[in-house]
Amino acid sequence: FVRTNGRGFIMAVAISFRERYPFPSINYDNADEHFHQVCYFEFLRMEWRNFYPSCYAIPNGGTRNRVEAANMKMEGVKAGVCDVFHGVPMLHPAKHPGGRDALYAGLYVEMKKPNDSYGVSDKQKAFMDDQRARGYAVGVAYGWFQAVGLWLYYVGAIGAQEAAQRYSVDTSPEVFGKGIQI
Repeated sequence: FVRTNGRGFIMAVAISFRERYPFPSINYDNADEHFHQVCYFEFLRMEWRNFYPSCYAIPNGGTRNRVEAANMKMEGVKAGVCDVFHGVPMLHPAKHPGGRDALYAGLYVEMKKPNDSYGVSDKQKAFMDDQRARGYAVGVAYGWFQAVGLWLYYVGAIGAQEAAQRYSVDTSPEVFGKGIQI
């Protein structure tokens, strides 16, 4: 993505998920939600090119004037919808004897900036609960690095233990979702 360096010069910036802080000059804990979401999509674009076209942001927040807000509401924009959707169905094999495989219809990610003291709203909680019941995986990511962990767990690139330890991702069925048992 493109950023200015403070003096008006434009710099092209690339992100590798192999580094937790690819930009040493940026204070990630104070960076806004927008920055973290841009970093996450850049990770997807660079590292998961085959899945990138099926992943998109949902413009449901931000500051708008009353007319624009009313028009967007008429177009179907709703409060509480997660920020990112991955339209990639995924099969998760059973991890324990006697367990059943789970098919997830897709992954919703609600992005928050790190150290967000507000958490998710009641409307967001209701939306996420509804999507879990419909067979979608759902996660709240506090920063782009945690969103990477959600994605890697969702596609099966890492297990639940690594997702929890390295990326601080809660993979419990109550939080992530149970999928459709098959």
